[in-house]
Amino acid sequence: MLESHKNRNIKEREFYILVEIVQSAMRDVGLTYQQENQILAKLAPIKYQTINL
Repeated sequence: MLESHKNRNIKEREFYILVEIVQSAMRDVGLTYQQENQILAKLAPIKYQTINL
């Protein structure tokens, strides 16, 4: 993860836009809030591995 996002200058704002897109897609396919939360819990740690590397 670190190497693939290095020097991409990803901002925190851009990460949150990604999260919103993922949430919208999950709602579109009909996932429950519990399922959404399980996926978002996996996505959260990635934030610190991708922003401003």
